[in-house]
Amino acid sequence: MKISVIVPVFNGENTIASNIAAIKKQKQVPGDLEIIVVDDGSKDSTPAILKSIDEITVVTQTNKGPAAARNAGARRASGEIIVFTDADTIPHADWLNELTEPFNDPLIKACAGTYTIANSESMLAEIVQKEIELRHRNYGNFIKFAGTYNLAMRKQLFDKIGGFNETFTQASGEDNDLCYRILREGCEIKYVNSAKVAHHHPEKLLRYLKEQYRHGYWRAWLYRQFPERISGDSYTSFKDGAEVILSLVSMLAVFSGKRGIHRFMACLSSLALLLMGLWQMHYARRISENFFKSLFAALVFTLRAVARTCGLIHGIILHRPRASGEKK
Repeated sequence: MKISVIVPVFNGENTIASNIAAIKKQKQVPGDLEIIVVDDGSKDSTPAILKSIDEITVVTQTNKGPAAARNAGARRASGEIIVFTDADTIPHADWLNELTEPFNDPLIKACAGTYTIANSESMLAEIVQKEIELRHRNYGNFIKFAGTYNLAMRKQLFDKIGGFNETFTQASGEDNDLCYRILREGCEIKYVNSAKVAHHHPEKLLRYLKEQYRHGYWRAWLYRQFPERISGDSYTSFKDGAEVILSLVSMLAVFSGKRGIHRFMACLSSLALLLMGLWQMHYARRISENFFKSLFAALVFTLRAVARTCGLIHGIILHRPRASGEKK
């Protein structure tokens, strides 16, 4: 079978060369392989780097976001199986073989792998990785959500469901949307724990919180299309929803008016914040036994919950017109 690996990239000069090199070095590729890199309007040296690399197909477009970039790559793909990964990953040497082996069963339509860490020297990145491992620990043989950093599917299915929803113009929610439509089509996503890519996780807290705000914003639009997923999927859980409620309550004092009401709201907000902090500390202890790392993780998770909630509120309030071609 022929396999098409699609990599969207935007200003990825620091990682794209190592990403492509790792894909080229894959062991036991089960069939013919083509590598398609979609430059989503990069302004750095990414275009020059791509020109210097042989044996890849480069597609260029103005900046439209990763969903549109992946669709552009899929239109050029000639493989029976299309595989998606991100420009800031370094696939393990056996990644492609492990991820695509299940397709020998004609009943398997989509497969997904997992993460390892590429920048373990960063404490924030380490915390992010350990939480991912904790969440993935609960995965079964089939899952309801998979990130496009490590996802493969039959091109026939991809075309049937219409590819990625280009309404998602930023890197957030487009992978959820795709997976939920795979499920609505009556197909399952097989989880392959042995298919791994090392990822450069966030290293700067402010940038990480901005990303989480963005995730919250796009979740508002995602859940309008898939209200049945508000309760969670394979990756999200009751904890994620409860964090939103606690974050909302913790912010109530800011918006209260009269003095008596303000005092009550302030007490309620303080209690909610305390409960969330204690809950996050308990959760963080499952990630690291080091007290100081756990304390830092609890702080990060608390701030993340507030950032996501603010983004969600923004997404709920702001009206956004449908993209061209999007069904009513």
